[in-house]
Parts: sequence; C-alpha cells; structure tokens
Amino acid sequence: MASLLPHDTLRRADNRLIRLFGLGYLRLTRDALIHERLRYLVSILAALGRPDMRVLDVGCGSGMALYYCGRFCRGIVGEYVGIDMNVERLPARWGFVDLPHAFQPVDLDDEWDFGAFDLVWCSEVIEHLLDDEHLFRQLGTQLGPSGV
Repeated sequence: MASLLPHDTLRRADNRLIRLFGLGYLRLTRDALIHERLRYLVSILAALGRPDMRVLDVGCGSGMALYYCGRFCRGIVGEYVGIDMNVERLPARWGFVDLPHAFQPVDLDDEWDFGAFDLVWCSEVIEHLLDDEHLFRQLGTQLGPSGV
C-alpha cells in the first residue's frame, strides 16, 4: 500500500520525533536487534575506557551508532565518523548530537582511508559486499597503534 504522505514529509516527521523523544521513540520504531548491537558497542567503548577515542562506523546505515555514542559515551568518544553509500540525509537527522561527527559517502567495495581510529565498528555489512576479504583489509588499515 502506498504511503499517503510524501516520503520527505515522513522523514522530517521521523527526525523531529527522534529529537523530541530520543531513545524511547527509537526503541519503539527500530528493530530491537539494532539496539542490542549498539548496547554492545557502548559496552566495548566503556570497557576500553580511553578518553576521546576516534570511532569509525563502517557501513553506518542510519547512523544510530552516533546517537548511542553521544548519549552513553561522553568523554570516551571524542570523534565519530560514519561511512556508507547513502549518507546525505544523516547530517540533518543527527545534527543535534553534541559529539564531533561526520558522515562520508563511500562505496565499501572501493579503497578508502580516513586515518587511524581507536575503534573500528562494522556491523551488518559483510553480506552487502562483493569482496569480504577486501573489507577486512580495509578495516585493518584504519586501526591506530592500539586500535580495536
């Protein structure tokens, strides 16, 4: 069944509801397994306990990891970079998150380099790529000297 409202109107409404109701709204409207994975990410960051870590979110999708980092990892995460094919709408969605962040459009099957990170997170991605070996090599190139 076709939506009665234009897609952009729905997206803007969703963005406003995220800003107004935050995690409660996200828990009601997003898959529970996404939240489970993001709680795991937060637990890893907390266990590392390093201040001002750089986090690379490979295949960031909707960018919800940024929200979790901003909400639960203040002082632990100093910078977040999310990369994925279609990120053009994410800055408007997550602009309110008070954590230095950027989203970069990247075809993960290509070569890419964003520097050294303390933590490289990649979840629910490999099944979308042609060359999983290439992805693992790329992930390794983004790790800093004590990166995870």
